[in-house]
Amino acid sequence: MLENPGKLRPLAVGYNKVLFQREPVPFDLSVAHADQFSFVPRTQIDHFRHPSFLFGAALEYWFDLNLSTPQVLLRKPETIRARLLADLKTLRARPGDTVVLPVLVRNESTIPFQWSDSPIGLSYHLKKADGQVLVHDNARHFFSQPLLPERERLVELSIASPSTPGSYQLELDLVCEGVFWFKDRGSPTTSVTLEVERA
Repeated sequence: MLENPGKLRPLAVGYNKVLFQREPVPFDLSVAHADQFSFVPRTQIDHFRHPSFLFGAALEYWFDLNLSTPQVLLRKPETIRARLLADLKTLRARPGDTVVLPVLVRNESTIPFQWSDSPIGLSYHLKKADGQVLVHDNARHFFSQPLLPERERLVELSIASPSTPGSYQLELDLVCEGVFWFKDRGSPTTSVTLEVERA
């Protein structure tokens, strides 16, 4: 890149390696990859002053490398599932406070939980005691370091306490930002009671 300006363009970055395409090019491989493999998480970055894709986890989680060939990549069937275990059954807070809820997240999916242009994160829905949803979208804790399948991690989730004292429910769930909530894919959620006490 430095000794031969304009001869190479970076396409993808991952595992301390960079894939380049020789210039001039008949077509943009990055655009072709994004069109054909839109389901693979990636983050668009600027590398050597060129737009490139950054991949945070191995492609083997999305492709069956044993059955694939250099001509055809075969996609693996995906399972989307997580187990969420909260340290507390009841969380207490004062009105308007922000408190921390420790949650053990176990990845029971076939794909990593990771940062990308559609990152996966832990969040919650705030409900009344009777189950009526008050606030659907709340703070997220995104996995900046990938959480691989069959691994678990303790996450400290920030909870914004309502301004009105009373008893509430926190429904904990994972979200693939802008795409889906894990609950909608059949993954179980877990609930924690939030008691907002008078100041």
